[in-house]
Parts: sequence; structure tokens; C-alpha cells
Amino acid sequence: MSELSHFLDQLGSRPYNQFVELHVQQHSTQRLQTAVLEETLSLPENLQQEVMGFIDFVNLFCAHDQHFWRVATNRDAFQRILHIAISRLPLAGVINSVDDALRPENHDLANTIFLIATLSFAYSASTQRAQRKFMGIRKGFFG
Repeated sequence: MSELSHFLDQLGSRPYNQFVELHVQQHSTQRLQTAVLEETLSLPENLQQEVMGFIDFVNLFCAHDQHFWRVATNRDAFQRILHIAISRLPLAGVINSVDDALRPENHDLANTIFLIATLSFAYSASTQRAQRKFMGIRKGFFG
């Protein structure tokens, strides 16, 4: 079972903001920033060049959506992030739908794309208390 399959099967119905919160609580701001870069560099070169625009669009359609942070499960977030990736990244012929992303041969790529967005959210939350509050997550015991 791939990492992505395991994640979606075991944790797919859990709140996505808790997954982001876990990253914020377990990693320093510097580590989160480094992790986004590492995940980006693991992508094919043609996708690496497009990551900043992708992150901007993910932020546009998710970061400031109160409903998303209040109700999205990990599976919901995965689907929404992959829809954005499909529209913003040159994935044609590889991943054209969420169903394509769930094919075993695409798990690594889909998981990397999902992690880039998740780690980017965690990085923003680790540096901005107001963003953490908006997302409904805590950095530590006192918020």
C-alpha cells in the first residue's frame, strides 16, 4: 500500500486542519520552509517551475475560505488541491482528474503535490497567528 493510499484510507475522514496543525506543532518554521523546497525539488523539472503559481492559487481558493477550514476532511482537501493542480500545473497526459491521481502509478506525484500545499499552509500558519486562528489550529498549548 502506498503512502497516499494509507493516508487516505486511515486518515481521510479526519479534519484537514488537524493535519496542518500537526505539521505546525511538530516542525519549526525553518523546517517547514525547507520541506516545501525539498518536496518541490522532487517534482519533475517542468513542474518545479510552476510551483509558486500553484501555491498562489491554492492560497487563493483555500487559505481564506472559512468553510474549507471548518469542514474539510483530509480527503476533501486532497481532492480540492488536486483539482487546483490539474488546472494550474502541466499535468496533461499524466493526471487529468482526481481519479487519475488515485491510480497507483500516480500516487507519488499526487502525494507530493498535496504535501507541497499542506506544508505551505503549515508554514503560513507557523508564522501568522491570525492565520492559525482563521484555520482553527493551534501552534502550541496557548495557540
